[in-house]
Amino acid sequence: MVKLTAKSWKFESGTISPNYKGSAVLSTDVLPECSRDNVVTYKLDYTVESQEGNLKCRENSVINGTWGVNTDKKSMYVKLSSEYMNKLEYVEVSDSTLKYRYSWTNIDGTFTIFYKFKAI
Repeated sequence: MVKLTAKSWKFESGTISPNYKGSAVLSTDVLPECSRDNVVTYKLDYTVESQEGNLKCRENSVINGTWGVNTDKKSMYVKLSSEYMNKLEYVEVSDSTLKYRYSWTNIDGTFTIFYKFKAI
């Protein structure tokens, strides 16, 4: 987890598979526009901070939460403020890149979003 906590991370791209509700989903559509310039910092004390960029989604420019590694050691959980907890599966954690996927199932099927962040 040293690589995860050594730097802050900014969204670079994302894809969803399969296409949600039969429509093409652009890589930038996996996050609201106001979240694409946020900076996320995972800290060694298992707190996480999401700092709003120039495009604001909320009035509060900093959202704090917690993160941790699941017992499978292949995934982590992230909970920002009172929002629901997400289970994120690692794809890659390097000095410059953080990739993970998030899957969910609803009445339309099972979908996976692949996120890529760059170190800043």
